[in-house]
Amino acid sequence: MVFKLGSWQHFKDCFAVTAKTPMLNLEFSYGRWSAADVQGLELPLRALLTRARGLSSFTAQYSYHLSTRVDSLPPSNTISRVTTTSGDATESLDGTQASKKSKRKHLTLRVQDTHRLLHVRGHVTALEVSQHTHISEMIPIVYSATASLRKSLSKGLESMSAAVRDVNSRRYKSVKREPFDDLRSARETLREALATYKESGRIAIVQPLADAIDSVSGKLLDEHGRPTVSFRPLFICFVFESNLCWTTEATIILMDQLIKLMEERKRNRLWAPTGLRKIVNLLRREEGTAPVEGGVNPMPEPSKDDKYSRVYRRDPDARPPKGIIQNLTFAVWSIWHFFRTNEAVFAIKYTIVTIALWLPQIFRSSAEFTYNEKGLWALIMAQFGLSMYMSDQIGQFVARILGTVGGGVIGMLIWYIGSGHGLGNPYGIAAAFGVFIIPMLFARLFWTQRVVESIMLSVTSVLVVGYSWIDTHLPSQGNPGYGYEIFWRRVVLVLVGFAASFIMMILPPQSSRKALRLGTASTLSQISQLYGLLISSWLTVEEEAEDEKANGKEDDSEENKPNSRPYEKWQPAFRAKLMTVAAALSAQKMQMGTIKWERNIRGGWPAEHYEKLLEIQVKMLSDLIQLAGALSVLSPKWRHRLLHKTSFLNPNLISDVMAIFGIISMSLETGHPVHDVLPSNLLDRSVYHDEQTHTVGERFKRFDRIDGQEAAEAAPITNEPLTGQKLMSMEYSTFATGVSAAFHLLHALDQVHLITKELCGVIPLEGYNRWKEEYELKHLGRSV
Repeated sequence: MVFKLGSWQHFKDCFAVTAKTPMLNLEFSYGRWSAADVQGLELPLRALLTRARGLSSFTAQYSYHLSTRVDSLPPSNTISRVTTTSGDATESLDGTQASKKSKRKHLTLRVQDTHRLLHVRGHVTALEVSQHTHISEMIPIVYSATASLRKSLSKGLESMSAAVRDVNSRRYKSVKREPFDDLRSARETLREALATYKESGRIAIVQPLADAIDSVSGKLLDEHGRPTVSFRPLFICFVFESNLCWTTEATIILMDQLIKLMEERKRNRLWAPTGLRKIVNLLRREEGTAPVEGGVNPMPEPSKDDKYSRVYRRDPDARPPKGIIQNLTFAVWSIWHFFRTNEAVFAIKYTIVTIALWLPQIFRSSAEFTYNEKGLWALIMAQFGLSMYMSDQIGQFVARILGTVGGGVIGMLIWYIGSGHGLGNPYGIAAAFGVFIIPMLFARLFWTQRVVESIMLSVTSVLVVGYSWIDTHLPSQGNPGYGYEIFWRRVVLVLVGFAASFIMMILPPQSSRKALRLGTASTLSQISQLYGLLISSWLTVEEEAEDEKANGKEDDSEENKPNSRPYEKWQPAFRAKLMTVAAALSAQKMQMGTIKWERNIRGGWPAEHYEKLLEIQVKMLSDLIQLAGALSVLSPKWRHRLLHKTSFLNPNLISDVMAIFGIISMSLETGHPVHDVLPSNLLDRSVYHDEQTHTVGERFKRFDRIDGQEAAEAAPITNEPLTGQKLMSMEYSTFATGVSAAFHLLHALDQVHLITKELCGVIPLEGYNRWKEEYELKHLGRSV
């Protein structure tokens, strides 16, 4: 249930709901909660969804760990296509997997592992076997240790759902106290389960590695600089543990808010609008609208708070306008630039097809014919059938034709069953219509994947019966007939409308495939902005901490306390942007389903590559959620450890990551090939930068002992030994979760880089790969 709570469909649903909450203050409502009460639940609900989504990182990192334990890895980057019999697979905690069988192509990626990484992984794998810390031995321990907490969390979520349903369903009934009592009881049970787990339940997970660390006296490196203990299995277990605890804490916060509301609002009442003056502000909003089914905006316009685009973007061809003349010409250029956008081109097409099908209704020579044959419906169908992109329009055409034919058949059945051989019996038609309307209403309300077909089916059936009754009972201009005659005329009108929209579609056609590629480039750019926001906020907090320490304002008693540093500055912006990116990925997934209708005269479309890109971007968001959670929970002391103890925040690695993000985003946007010499394995770059830092540090200490001692004293945490007692702290679990998320994000970026090379091409550098291999082997002390 927890995994289902954090699915991206729930992110999309939450985004659609929160986009409508500003309108709640504009309506009358009767119930226990006001619009402000409902809006107050929005922030804790977003936090809960964000935390729950982080749980998916566990399965991704678990699978990645198993794949990198294989010793016989391919020597180079590989992309293979295999036809697998799989479907929507769900993985449980014990590693079992259940899936719905479906035959489809699956893209398998293998990022090149360098000799340095293979050497390290081979040594670490041997340690896991000898120290009995293999992941297959750790997972059953995690499953049993977290059983009580997971059960309490599931009951807590069920009690919240039941309480909200009760408040919503008993608007005109007396208030029951049972849901409130159940909610309070579930909250207390969940709090006790969380406290028990933190105090004693998690010891069984940490004990195997704690014994291994104590056996080597806390020395994590031997005399050759090789690791003495493998932390990877425990870190993966810590990923699940930390995200489970964070989800539980977010659930308790939401439960507290619900309990407070239910205590304050004990009876139903009428709530009047309180924000009529906000209508103008709502109309002026540029973001936050509910997503439209089937639509995707490949390159969204930056919002007012998007400083990446509003502040830093410049026009490379012109400086900002100065003076009246330049501002006037800039306004003219802006209008011309707008009319070249996809949205403006679509609006022009819409206007042209509307006028073209409206003119026959006003010309004297064609007005009577158009009115008699109900030509207005051709105009309506042309407007509804015109879409911005070619694949959407073809898909809409198929859906509406199927709905029209099905609705026409149902309409004829209703008419002929109710009328028999006569010209219409009101009682018979009412009886037949009452039978057929039940499945049609059910399909319209609950068949959300086929909304267009349901609407067309219902409307066409009603039109066939209605026009048949008018023709046989009421005098009117023109006699369209009844039954079958209405059916085929309706189909012709639909085809005429779609023919007009198809003509406008090809003048000029807008490709959904290009839109999806540009959308992928845009979402990758936004993911890099999320990464930059985390790094920037983290480094800014560290600078503030250093300044306070230098000025003597830091309280040493608060050093080890979690959340001693406020993160309100970046958490709301991070969550808002995260929801925006998640909604964009959901729209792209929807767009993938309609692109199959678009045919390309230049060749086949690599659908599996874009599906894999979408899948990887979802994983990257999960990693960013996990990293943000670790950064916001750690105390200053442990944040300092994460800053200096791992190479994730190495300035050189940050430069590499941001450079790769920018290059692959630009390559997907422009279609230009990528250079082969760019770093293709960021984990190897991390190890390299870490080795270089230690090497330079040792040389620095040898050549300048005074400064070297000062540098060592400035970071006393860096070289302190690790003990089993420190390993059992919750802070270390959070620290491990952040480290795991950071390096899994690097691997995901490597995969995106590999797919981008496959899609856009590679510019080779002759002799580079051979020289790189020789260089690595030489510096590892081996011979070629």
